[in-house]
Amino acid sequence: MQSDAIHLAFCFDRNAWMQCGVSMTSLLETDKKSEYAIHLVCPPGFWRDVLIEDMSKYKNATLEFHTPVEKDFENAHTLRYWSKAMFWRLQLGNLLKNLDYVIYADNDILFNDSLRPLWSDVIKHKGTELIWGVKDNINCPSFQKWFQEEIINHIRKNHMMLSYVNSGFLVMNLAQIRKDKLYGLWKDTANRPRFFPDQDILNMTCFKRIKFLPFKYNVTNDVATCEEIVADYLKFGLFTEKEICDKPVVLHAVGSNKPWKTRREFQLIDYLFWKYAKLTSYYGILFQDYLKCDYVPE
Repeated sequence: MQSDAIHLAFCFDRNAWMQCGVSMTSLLETDKKSEYAIHLVCPPGFWRDVLIEDMSKYKNATLEFHTPVEKDFENAHTLRYWSKAMFWRLQLGNLLKNLDYVIYADNDILFNDSLRPLWSDVIKHKGTELIWGVKDNINCPSFQKWFQEEIINHIRKNHMMLSYVNSGFLVMNLAQIRKDKLYGLWKDTANRPRFFPDQDILNMTCFKRIKFLPFKYNVTNDVATCEEIVADYLKFGLFTEKEICDKPVVLHAVGSNKPWKTRREFQLIDYLFWKYAKLTSYYGILFQDYLKCDYVPE
């Protein structure tokens, strides 16, 4: 059963609760008319009380906390700066058993418009697609030069080129995921080495059952600085010129260049992050940490 509220889920550990709070703030400051039911998958901790207090001023949103089954992914393969919390999105079908669909968002996402039009499409949908997502930049030759050859060969080998989606913002068909009993497969394969662990799992197991979302629902920060990627979008038919020019709904700080830890010339996503961070009770902590960072991208 689904209510009229827009159901949105985040997953985080103790290292990302403030970023999740900023993301929620951006959404609820941007859209004060729609009703949101926000599901937070995280371990118990003081951050739950802080987020409840901070979000209490928004009367169009409710928060519901869910505790992940951490042992299911204690041996999961991770790399670079990612935590095992990224696998908790795979548990949403089990944790939200009363929902048929949910929108999932990473904690490094900022919202620039309402999710109501997307949710209206979701609740009318009758197909068997397992996830909805935006095609990833990895599909673009101009972006692939930044990756090792084996990563590109890995995607080609699995026939995912031009259809590989970014898992940072998804619509998840929880009813179909439960029906197909995918959780067991996801859990059992999570310990295998992968270049993009949870993202690879979702793309490989949902292949040919993915509904593609318009570009505006996952505009990544690297697009803003690389005209070659945009040219590839058009050349290979990933997106139309109109889609690229549409107002972004979701802005996504992919990679290590996060607004809260990168000293660089500000992009739109950096401006929005600090704009909404100032509205939280933990802005001072975020800003003090930012002043300590010394990472300047080339």
